[in-house]
Amino acid sequence: MIKNAIAVVALVAAVAAVAVAAPQKNTKVVAVNTCPITGEDSKAAGGGSTKLTIKGIAYKVNFCCAGCKDSFNKMSAADKEKKVVAASKTSKTKKG
Repeated sequence: MIKNAIAVVALVAAVAAVAVAAPQKNTKVVAVNTCPITGEDSKAAGGGSTKLTIKGIAYKVNFCCAGCKDSFNKMSAADKEKKVVAASKTSKTKKG
């Protein structure tokens, strides 16, 4: 019983520490200028963008058109991750 109480206290403390931690202001954002759906250049396209974080890396994902953004938003988190990582490898990315 004491072990359970200690475990609960430790868990509550860990959750509180994460909840209180402020996000870093100097987080680098990787711009993905290749549409993750079509593979087309999307830097100057009017398809909009979305932001997401994958494994601690912030990405700004640009789309070639609104239809691709809608398709992307309907994907599972795992599929989004695969598409963004692949697009970031073919894209001329810019950090900052």
